[in-house]
Amino acid sequence: MSKFLSQPLVHFLLIGALLFGLYTWVSPDEPPAQILIGESEVNAWADKWELQWGRPPTSSEIAVLTEQFIESEILYREALEMGLDHHDEVVRRRLAQKMKFVVEDLVELTPPTEQELRQYFKEKADQYRLPDRYAFSHKYFSPDLRTDPWEDALEQQQQEIPQGDLGMFPKAWTRLTTQQMDRELGVNFREEMEQLSPSDQWQGPIRSGFGVHLIKLDQVIPGKLPNWEDVQASVHADFQRAQRLRFNEALIQTIRSKYEVVYDFPILTDSLAVSP
Repeated sequence: MSKFLSQPLVHFLLIGALLFGLYTWVSPDEPPAQILIGESEVNAWADKWELQWGRPPTSSEIAVLTEQFIESEILYREALEMGLDHHDEVVRRRLAQKMKFVVEDLVELTPPTEQELRQYFKEKADQYRLPDRYAFSHKYFSPDLRTDPWEDALEQQQQEIPQGDLGMFPKAWTRLTTQQMDRELGVNFREEMEQLSPSDQWQGPIRSGFGVHLIKLDQVIPGKLPNWEDVQASVHADFQRAQRLRFNEALIQTIRSKYEVVYDFPILTDSLAVSP
C-alpha cells in the first residue's frame, strides 16, 4: 500500500481531487462554465480534415475531433485562470501578432488612382531603377597558389595575354549587376570596378573576396528606370503595402494613447526618447 501511495501518478490524482474539492467548497452554487460547440465549429473541423485527408470525416471522427477541442478548450481556460499566460514571452508575442492581424483587417484601403501610382513611382524611383550592368573578363591570381598574387598580377599585366589561375567562377561576365557583383565577388571588388572605364587594356589589379584580379572592362550598361507598363503591378502592390503600414501605425498610436508608459529604471529614463 505504501508503495502504491508513493507513485507520482497517485500524487497527481490526489492533488487534482483536492483542488476540485476545494473549488466546490469555495463556489458550491456557481454553475459550470459553458463550452459552446456550434455548426460553424464542426464545419471548420470538417473542412480542415478534408483538406488534410482528401475526404470528409466520418461521424466517429467528428466525435473524436469534438472531444479533442473540448479537452483543449478546458486546458486553455484553466491555464488562463491560473495566469499561465503571464510573463510568457512566447504567448505574449503570439497574442501581439494576432492583434496586429486584427488591426490589419480593420484597415479598408481605397484603391489608388493611376495618378497616385505614377506619383509614388516618381517618388520611389531609386527603388525601381534597374542597376548598372558590367561586361568584362578577368585574370585571377590565387593567394592559395602564389606567394604574392598582387606582384604577380602587376607582372602579368605587362604581357599581351596575362596568365592567371583557375577559379570557381566564370572567366568573363556579360551582364553582371552591381548587386550580383557584391554578392559574388565582394563589395570591395565592386567599388574598385566602379572606378574603371571601358578599355581594351588590362586594368587593375583589384582585390575580391577570393584573391587578386586583372580586369578587361568591355562595357558598362547604365541603369535606368523601367517602362511604366513593366512595373505597374509591382508599384500597385508596394503602394498598398505602404498605405496599409501607414494606417496601421496611425491606428496603433491611437490605441497607445490609452496607455501611460512608465519607465521605472534610471538608464531607460535617461536614454530613451519617451513618446507623449
